[in-house]
Amino acid sequence: MLPFLLTTGILFYMIDRVMRDRVIFRTPILGAAKIHRSIHRRSPEIPILGSSRALGSYIPDSLSLRSYNYGINGTGYEVVDMFLALECNRKRALTPIVINFDYEMFSNSLGDLNNYIPNIRHPGVRDLLKRHGKYHWWYEIFGVRFFNSYDLFIKDYINYRVQLTKAVTLGASLEKNKLSPEAFKKLVEKRLNTPTKWNPRRGQIERLKTHIYSRPDRIFVIAVAPYHWSYYESFEGKPQADSVLAVLDNIPNAMVVRDEREYPDSLFVNTSHLNFYGAVRYTKMLRQVMFGDQEGDWPVPAVWPPGYGPYGKSQ
Repeated sequence: MLPFLLTTGILFYMIDRVMRDRVIFRTPILGAAKIHRSIHRRSPEIPILGSSRALGSYIPDSLSLRSYNYGINGTGYEVVDMFLALECNRKRALTPIVINFDYEMFSNSLGDLNNYIPNIRHPGVRDLLKRHGKYHWWYEIFGVRFFNSYDLFIKDYINYRVQLTKAVTLGASLEKNKLSPEAFKKLVEKRLNTPTKWNPRRGQIERLKTHIYSRPDRIFVIAVAPYHWSYYESFEGKPQADSVLAVLDNIPNAMVVRDEREYPDSLFVNTSHLNFYGAVRYTKMLRQVMFGDQEGDWPVPAVWPPGYGPYGKSQ
């Protein structure tokens, strides 16, 4: 009996490791792979943080080859906060940090829990799940923790390898298919009949400000990727949200970036998400703001926090 249990345990462990290291962590658009990358990364990088709006609105290699898109579907500020904690602890990093600002971002949404289970041994990940009542002891057991998710991970891996309708690059996943005018019109009608409220959770905005103040040597770019006009029509809290953006913009090492140009229907997947072509236009504008007229794949930021430069504190 003991040899059988030992053999079974070893088999479960090996299957778990293969799934984690050869499938999950090699599917870069998965949240689990992005969290793993952020935990273990050592080289300087411009992280792009946020939800699905970050995932599909920013083209990292059009911004800079030093950038990487850490956007994860269905997540709110709590997940951004975890990434910020990791990023702000990189004492030698001086690169800008891009945070996609969503009008609905200040929530407790964690998205798919499979994003966290492969990284459960990291204290920040474990604490995040525990704070929100999502932690379970079996997440720590090799071979058991992925029991209901093996097929999902394999499906995601295959979809990533044979992308047909999306452009995938440096963590970004950008939809290339365009909706017909009729289909998009239905989305607009639905949006106009579905009011959205501004409802930030207590303490989240203050935590964001604390992270920004903790690294006066780094620029925090609070970027508002474009929404369709119908979203603004149905959004009931824009004055309150804009007042928060004004407060953030007044922090010396933070800057709010918005593209005030009108984006036509053809540049959207839906009323709150750009498609690939919209992301091309938006990323080009953001690069101009962050790097000016510099050409090439490795531009140097054109804006630095007061008293700081590319080598740290100014003399």
